[in-house]
Amino acid sequence: MNTSLSIASDATHPDRILVTVAGELDPETCSRLASATETLTLRGRTLLLDLSGMTFIDSGGLQTLVALRKRVQEAGGALQLCGPGAQALHLLDVTGTRHLFTMRACPPRAASGRPASPATHGGRPVVRDPGTESRTAPPPGSDHSAAFRHVKEQRDVNTAVLALRGDVLVVEAEANWTPEELVVNMPVDQARLIVHEVSFATRTGARRRAHLLIWWMPASAQGQERAYQAAFETLKTQHVEAPVHVIARTPEHLAHPRLVALAD
Repeated sequence: MNTSLSIASDATHPDRILVTVAGELDPETCSRLASATETLTLRGRTLLLDLSGMTFIDSGGLQTLVALRKRVQEAGGALQLCGPGAQALHLLDVTGTRHLFTMRACPPRAASGRPASPATHGGRPVVRDPGTESRTAPPPGSDHSAAFRHVKEQRDVNTAVLALRGDVLVVEAEANWTPEELVVNMPVDQARLIVHEVSFATRTGARRRAHLLIWWMPASAQGQERAYQAAFETLKTQHVEAPVHVIARTPEHLAHPRLVALAD
């Protein structure tokens, strides 16, 4: 079997090391992940594994992640995962190991161009995209209006995640997430605004798609509440194509049956 795996690391952040994994994590390649992380200075730092480019993982790859988690904890650090796909999440569930790992949203890439200066109007954030690009973000120059259109019109995009950078709302990611992936990709300590499409059968049996504007506001992000509330209210008036408005404070509030019930 011919499998491939690429690994890249970024240790420039003082408190966090980002390791990006792309390809297949199996018996032929998992030793490469172990080797790539052996030389990292983990003491007291968070090791964030970006798995959004990982296309497959088997039990051998899972054992590698469990062993890495143990080594990071022994060094006084913490292991976090971001962007695991449906196959990886299923493996964690069937093996009963999901609780071992902390999930968080993947960080954006460095800006591809100089961001526009933050601005406010009447005490509210100016809602626009300064040209910041992330690994999963739309092309540079796309704004939140484009992100709304992509969710509405493109079959391979059902979710857009927006984040405040200062007073500017940027498009952090566009993705085609399952309901479960929507939940695990939300940060536990940061607010976000989400445009999400749900597809469901109505009581008459007809298929329907609905677009929701969701304000993700976990309890640990209380310091961000005022700023995100202002941005949420602004988007509600600017984007009537997402007429269902949801405030989600816990993962249960993002559960697919609840979102469908609100959209129906």
